[in-house]
Amino acid sequence: MSVVVVLSVVVVLSVVVVLSVVVVLSVVVVLSVVVVLSVVVVLSVVVVLSVLLEPSSLLLLQDI
Repeated sequence: MSVVVVLSVVVVLSVVVVLSVVVVLSVVVVLSVVVVLSVVVVLSVVVVLSVLLEPSSLLLLQDI
């Protein structure tokens, strides 16, 4: 019986460790995707605002 108890504890612990690793990895992936998307959105907003606020600079760039 003791062997069965030890094996069951080992199996439960391994499942908990695997699940925790999967959860941590998924959280890291989701956070990285959110950070990348936010950076892209901020950069696009900055570019659009700069073009809208300063059309002359865009014209100068086109002239060059």
